[in-house]
Amino acid sequence: VFTFEGTLDKFIGDALMAVFGAPLPLPNHPWMAVQSALDMRRRLKEFNEYRRLADQPIIRIGIGISSGEVVSGNIGSQKRMDYTVIGDGVDISARLEGVTKEYGCDIILSEYTYKLCREQVWVRELDRIRVKGKTIPINIYELIGDRAQPLPDETAAFLEHYAAGRTAYNHLRFYEALQHFERAREIRPGDRAVQVHLERAREFLLTPPADNWDGVHTMTTK
Repeated sequence: VFTFEGTLDKFIGDALMAVFGAPLPLPNHPWMAVQSALDMRRRLKEFNEYRRLADQPIIRIGIGISSGEVVSGNIGSQKRMDYTVIGDGVDISARLEGVTKEYGCDIILSEYTYKLCREQVWVRELDRIRVKGKTIPINIYELIGDRAQPLPDETAAFLEHYAAGRTAYNHLRFYEALQHFERAREIRPGDRAVQVHLERAREFLLTPPADNWDGVHTMTTK
């Protein structure tokens, strides 16, 4: 976090909350947050290699990143005040951290962060969801990597089939969606997001969605 000029806001159990762009302005705050997440991924991979050699279980993390306006400052009462930030951007980031478990990903970006650094990152558009406690749906993206590094051919093929499956799924072509998701699963058999969409597409083939279906998946847990 500190390497990329972030502020460590607080620890919450086994989690931490970091802010980029407050209390001091940071012009490229979305990209700095993304680079921090990529660095965490890299360092965790190295740490897990030591754990594997020591015959210890590996550690997994989930990171949610969103961007937007927040209220920043000392918040509390006369008896106790702490510096923190509050607002939709904070809430969405926290929800996306939980969503990583649903889709089996380690880093998920909201559409708000993705739009601000789309030229610098490889992503997979995972889904369009309505997070718990919010009414406005958002597109969410798995962070694949930095565009400074070329995308492996196998990964590119996987992303192509997944994207085609998502397009068919959103246009109610569920049989076509199944075909693309099956091809994606052949490339990555254990991918959780692919499995989620296969299950949904099969359900909709048996029981078609309502006429006003908008393709949005509403999350029921945090």
